[in-house]
Amino acid sequence: MEMDRKRTRKKGQEKRNATINKLLKLQPY
Repeated sequence: MEMDRKRTRKKGQEKRNATINKLLKLQPY
């Protein structure tokens, strides 16, 4: 149960990181 929760949280974090990376790539630096 505890491990499941951690895995879900990690998955959400990875998804958020991917979104952030996409947004950063779109920025014209």
